[in-house]
Amino acid sequence: LRTLAARKKELQLRLQKYEKGKFCRRRKTDKESTISLSGDEIIGDILNSNMALIPIAVGPHGTFGSLFQRFLYGIDAIPSPDFPEDRQQAEKADRVARSTKVPRSLLPRANDLWRKENPNIYYGDSYRTMDPQTYFEHEVGLVISTAISSHLLRAHNKNRRLKPIRCGIDKECKCNDDDHPLPDDDVLPTNICPPVPQNSQKLTRTSQAASISGSDTTIVPTDSVAFTNT
Repeated sequence: LRTLAARKKELQLRLQKYEKGKFCRRRKTDKESTISLSGDEIIGDILNSNMALIPIAVGPHGTFGSLFQRFLYGIDAIPSPDFPEDRQQAEKADRVARSTKVPRSLLPRANDLWRKENPNIYYGDSYRTMDPQTYFEHEVGLVISTAISSHLLRAHNKNRRLKPIRCGIDKECKCNDDDHPLPDDDVLPTNICPPVPQNSQKLTRTSQAASISGSDTTIVPTDSVAFTNT
């Protein structure tokens, strides 16, 4: 089994791939002027304007990429990736994002200033968000958890409305679509057949089966179009 440190390193390498993608952006055409610039020319314009690009990559559970962590918390970024030879501006932008020209440890410094200037005042609405860092983390956590919940609800609502085409249990089964009604929003179906084994060839399409245990529902991919209630 992989250790926790190995999993964290793998995640950061995955996030670095998308940070690199921000630097190695694609060609873009302005709709008004119809002027087209390559991705490297766009990055070059940013650098020539004396600005820095800090790419923000976010993992599936809210982990930030190392460059944004450096900016927020002062954590050293992982080593730079290799860039293609035709992406010189992208490589330069990566170096600038790691340099002393870009602020780092933004949130701890904001905490120090707030505690010094407002020693007896909460930054947020309660003691749970008493400084800028905890307030930021609460707000970001709320946004990420809301996005994940919305994604799961959309997937669940889409899958639970798939009607089975035919039973597929055996030739003697006489059930039809009327025996497999679409579930109401708050009611789970009970008058439904058990699932078909994965090697069954009787179905005309695949779907999802829900394995229901107590009050928890787990969506499991199978070759069955039926539900099982255990």
